[in-house]
Amino acid sequence: MKTSNPSRRSMIATLLSAAALPVLGQSDEASTIEWVVGFPPGGGADSSSRFLAELMSKNLGRTIIVTNKPGASTQIAADYVAAAKGGNMIFTADFSTLATNSSLFPKLRYSPERDFIVLGMQARTPMVLVGSMDVPANNFKELVAWVNKSPQELSYASAGPATPHHLAAELLKAQSGLKLAHIPYRGAAPAILDVVAGQIPLGMADLATARQYIVAGKIKAFGISSAKRSLNVPNVPTFIEQGLPEFETYAWQAVVVPSKTPPAQVSRFREALVAVLDSQAVKERYDVLGFERMLGSREEVASFIAREQKRWAQVIKTNNIKLD
Repeated sequence: MKTSNPSRRSMIATLLSAAALPVLGQSDEASTIEWVVGFPPGGGADSSSRFLAELMSKNLGRTIIVTNKPGASTQIAADYVAAAKGGNMIFTADFSTLATNSSLFPKLRYSPERDFIVLGMQARTPMVLVGSMDVPANNFKELVAWVNKSPQELSYASAGPATPHHLAAELLKAQSGLKLAHIPYRGAAPAILDVVAGQIPLGMADLATARQYIVAGKIKAFGISSAKRSLNVPNVPTFIEQGLPEFETYAWQAVVVPSKTPPAQVSRFREALVAVLDSQAVKERYDVLGFERMLGSREEVASFIAREQKRWAQVIKTNNIKLD
């Protein structure tokens, strides 16, 4: 059995430390809850947050208002939530907020471990390596051979620097020997549209964005980063079954609350979140959006976040990835 290192145990303990926190004033059970999202309205994280907020509002018997505070790789939203007092705030904290910003920004104002208490996972979506229909390969093995024999350097599109898409592609390159240059875009949608149009040969996309184009036969899909094939695109093989046993990665969001939230409120929010995520309504909506539920205890979620932080810190360091 593997033993966990002290720093990882410390992070997990902090993310779970609601019971040890002092009660700084009880929340008014009739007051409005603010659900903060660090992205503009209309995207996948925003859509799933609003849907969960609606269902949790009914479960809790309280009004929940979603507030969008986009920018600075979710730092604007995270700083706002970290400074909150009382127990009337919920936050969609994503891959960047909890796993990578601490490795990318030396002067990060908030601390994922100190300032937030994790309730559970909100959603995840695997990555898919896609290519234009002009790419002369039909599986990942053929793709690697074509790319690495090309007389000119080929490139791939991502949703932007240090996004889950970018980091997943760099990890894939390291594990497979694939040689590609990175072309960052400003978002997943423009990146995949250029792949569809043949302006760039390849792209690393999240399944929620790529699925419609794969199903319509407008792009090729060479592998998916989930542990098992997705029911949304069952003909796309996993990278694991194509010889990369350790390549499993996702874009994901967690639901957290400020560390000053009273323990009783943490427990109540957690109960509501679990009930909502376990509902048929969420399962059906997530299937439409291309998301997956990641059910599990708070301990399991905290352990997952700790592993993600360590994993991506190494990828960022190895590839000298920086955000100006």
